[in-house]
Amino acid sequence: MVSLIRCDVAPDAQALAASAAEWAQAFYPDVDITREAGSVALACESRGEGELRLIWRSALANDKLFAGGAAQRAAVLDALVR
Repeated sequence: MVSLIRCDVAPDAQALAASAAEWAQAFYPDVDITREAGSVALACESRGEGELRLIWRSALANDKLFAGGAAQRAAVLDALVR
């Protein structure tokens, strides 16, 4: 049986969702991730809905942390160059 979840994505979070979907697909190749206008769907035969929700949440958190770290590194480098 295939488990499926669909998550709504706000218009201002489309870039975050796209990046998170790429990250999740790279780490979970057994999960089928489909992005549509305003939503993301995750489907898998070997994982349940709860695990799919956890995968999506971890992908979003990972992307936010990566973006935050990149901004902090840029600020530090900018301060060092001055």
